Amino acid sequence: MYEYLESVDLPTPPPQPEGVATLLELPDELLTVVDVFLEQHVLGRICTHWGWLRLRHVSMTAWPTRQQVHQLCADQGRVHTLKIETNSGKGEDGAHALSQLKAAPSLHSLTLRLLPHQPLFKQVGDDGARALSKLKQALFLHTLTLYLSGNHVGDDGACALSQLKEAPALHTLTLDLSRNQVGDDGACALSQLKEAPTLHTFTLDLSGNQVGANGACALSQLKEAPALHSLTLVLSRNQVGDDGACALSQLKEAPALHTLSLELSRNQVGDDGACALSQLKEAPALHTLTLVLSRNQVGDDGACALSQLKQAPDLHTLTLELSRNQVGDDGACAISQLKEAPALHTLTLVLSRNQVGDNGACALSQLKQSPSLHNLTLDLIDNEVGDDGACALF
Repeated sequence: MYEYLESVDLPTPPPQPEGVATLLELPDELLTVVDVFLEQHVLGRICTHWGWLRLRHVSMTAWPTRQQVHQLCADQGRVHTLKIETNSGKGEDGAHALSQLKAAPSLHSLTLRLLPHQPLFKQVGDDGARALSKLKQALFLHTLTLYLSGNHVGDDGACALSQLKEAPALHTLTLDLSRNQVGDDGACALSQLKEAPTLHTFTLDLSGNQVGANGACALSQLKEAPALHSLTLVLSRNQVGDDGACALSQLKEAPALHTLSLELSRNQVGDDGACALSQLKEAPALHTLTLVLSRNQVGDDGACALSQLKQAPDLHTLTLELSRNQVGDDGACAISQLKEAPALHTLTLVLSRNQVGDNGACALSQLKQSPSLHNLTLDLIDNEVGDDGACALF
């Protein structure tokens, strides 16, 4: 019998793509888990048997019509993640239309990138921001990203967006309000997002606005957010100053905060502000810290103070951006003491365009003595390092 079968010239079956047979054997419940992980519509396109996976993850590069928004809300609850990225300004009218996504019954992740491409295009403005704040009514929305850079949003619009704190399931929020007209009142309003009960990851970009020390002081109250463990505040090109930096150092009191990024370039922060920020070493859970202080007035005293971050017991990843300041050899020598940080394994030091010479470079070369450090990035471009300093570094 076996000999007969071997003698028959059977047609060769067409090859199947690697992995397809295995996927076809998976139960629907497991396919759903894979689909949620991918957050793309590829599975729904691979096989007609998986048509029920289609339209779960939607990405659009053109502004949707009101009819399309209605369809997304009414399509049997299939849309789970939605990304709309467009530079065709529809202004507040478009924002009002998009606010209706609050009715999408299964929507849990939403990204709206609404960037006006030309100055003459309509901007979202305060009224549009007020409309978008209605997304707080989306029952299952847990991840929200709003890119509203350069959209003429002021304090009133920021105040409206702070109402997103009422979104019942929201745990991850990104607000890009850069290049708008948000001042201290708007920053104060946005600090009320601390009341969001489930918010654990928050990114707020207010670069290129009019936030001063009072606004920074208000934002420091985010330390009271009960679930917050990851925070990024981008305040570059404002008027925060030393007083604002001092206020932001109070984030050390956030009990669960383990990842913090403060971007304060071009804010007239000097040694006093840097000294205050060094107190972040006292944050009880902090393990990853990024401080961007480029284009300020930080000198050797400020750098010396920042070296005290070596006392943070759990800090394993540190980025210090001090380019275009007034750090010299004494400051570099002080920073080299970060080699004593007990848990530090990844360190990025950007000291370009300062006054570091050979002595400072020799001191920084001692970072190689750190017992735990295994990733080191050191930028000394446009300093006063000569051959002796270069030899020490290598």
